[in-house]
Amino acid sequence: MVFRSLCVLEARSRIGGRVYTDRSSLSVPVDLGASIITGVEADLDTERRPDPSSLVCAQLGLELTVLNSDCPLYDIVTGQKVPADLDETLEVEYNSLLDDMVLIVAQKRGACKENVA
Repeated sequence: MVFRSLCVLEARSRIGGRVYTDRSSLSVPVDLGASIITGVEADLDTERRPDPSSLVCAQLGLELTVLNSDCPLYDIVTGQKVPADLDETLEVEYNSLLDDMVLIVAQKRGACKENVA
């Protein structure tokens, strides 16, 4: 799939359509509107953890709709589908970053508890 030209029409005075980051209501930015959450379920074979957003949705009782299990990556320059081996490598790296963040958050929580005590 190669795009030759693109025209973006917006119904509002801002870019983003249904997707919007609210930066003024809370002390942190909050994304509103449409969202795609990948990795909703844990995978015991690969030890992949579920995306934290899916856990928040479950806790809030929000309904998630499965779009399609096949969600390939596309190169934004060429418009071509990224080869499956590279896609898989990137997914492994992404999951590794999520795992690293879990450790960093746990370490920071421990440091905060020590500072309070």
